[in-house]
Amino acid sequence: MADRDSHTVYCAGPMFSQDEVAKLRSIAATLQAAGFNTYLPPEDGVEVARFMQLLKGDTLLSPGLRVALDWIRKMVFALDIYQLLERCDCLLFNMDGRVPDDGSVSEAAAAFAAGRAIVIYKTSPITMLANRDNPMVQGLSYTWRYVDDVTKIPQAMHAILSLLQHKSHGGGSSYTPSPQVAKVIAVGDLLWQVLMFLKAQGVRDGAVGRATRGPVEKPEELAAVVEPFTAKPTWASAWASSGLQSPVEELAHWFATVFQLLAAGHEPSPDVATKLADQLTTWAMSSQQMQSAFPDSSRT
Repeated sequence: MADRDSHTVYCAGPMFSQDEVAKLRSIAATLQAAGFNTYLPPEDGVEVARFMQLLKGDTLLSPGLRVALDWIRKMVFALDIYQLLERCDCLLFNMDGRVPDDGSVSEAAAAFAAGRAIVIYKTSPITMLANRDNPMVQGLSYTWRYVDDVTKIPQAMHAILSLLQHKSHGGGSSYTPSPQVAKVIAVGDLLWQVLMFLKAQGVRDGAVGRATRGPVEKPEELAAVVEPFTAKPTWASAWASSGLQSPVEELAHWFATVFQLLAAGHEPSPDVATKLADQLTTWAMSSQQMQSAFPDSSRT
């Protein structure tokens, strides 16, 4: 969990359009300006929607690609559970929309059960019944009130933090996961370490040299996509000091490749997409942590 003097806010909400992502970015920027750390899934995590940009049309009909997508979905779940129950101590829920985003409702509920501070942002007049939302959603705000002004979110978050600290006599909240949930959190922790390593190497900052080489059409061209990163001495030295084990470096290479393809904006050929899918599935099936966290995955 983040240090109590430097609170970390999980920014939850719908992220299915550019406008929705822009709203969350605006909220995150406001929180950061007020001294909060933030976790914004589109920028810091693994968003299923972004990865599906690489799997369009008939490619989704391939059984191998569908299996790989299931592994991505499990990774997203594990990373979010880690952020919600271990790393972040606050959550901002953007509840604007025709109905509350279902994934965000689940995230807010998990955060509430773990004793995290929650602020719900809503400007929409749409409600479930008689100007009231579902009580199982509205109650997650602790105060049963929403914030409708982005600039007031930091103040509201501090108020909820003070309320929770008061009720726990200044000790904050603690959460002890069940054994199986702890295994999922451990996978999320591992993924977060890999993603932070890649971010430090500049992999998520944009395509490197991709514009001059053009789209990737053959599987054997995939290695060249991440070569500007993995061939650098800084990659080897940083990996050696990261504490991450060698089998995980295969996953780091896979994520680095996909992030660069996304940044380049090129849709891969079916052969390239199949190669990427096979690489991910092979790693996941051989990962003891993944198999332990998701014991029925071999049947998907």
